[in-house]
Amino acid sequence: MSPRSQVKHALDWQRLSVGVLAISLGLIALFAKFGMDATDTTGVFVYGTFGKVAFVLGMAWLAWPQLMWLKEMPGGGIGIAAVMVGCLIFIARPRLLLYFVPLLVAIVSLFMTITWVQRNILPPK
Repeated sequence: MSPRSQVKHALDWQRLSVGVLAISLGLIALFAKFGMDATDTTGVFVYGTFGKVAFVLGMAWLAWPQLMWLKEMPGGGIGIAAVMVGCLIFIARPRLLLYFVPLLVAIVSLFMTITWVQRNILPPK
């Protein structure tokens, strides 16, 4: 029986935390939109940034079951985290992504190499 066909009964705390974070950031964005003065630049920034981040995290929460196959790939968990960090950086400050892409690619490549070596070269425990 493959892992995909098995029913998972345990609480998926990672998906739950992404959902809770998306909802809380969405509520903060709504408070910034309707609870602060419309001319306040901080409120506009908080509404724009937190609203976008909440939207992206909400979409990640919805797509969570389909993304779980990435965890089985070498360095999959770090890859998912790097993509999420890249999305969040792009939302907050799009120009900063140009500086962080090489770093994120290097981190993912390093962890993929380490995981591949652990699975294919090192003896099993």
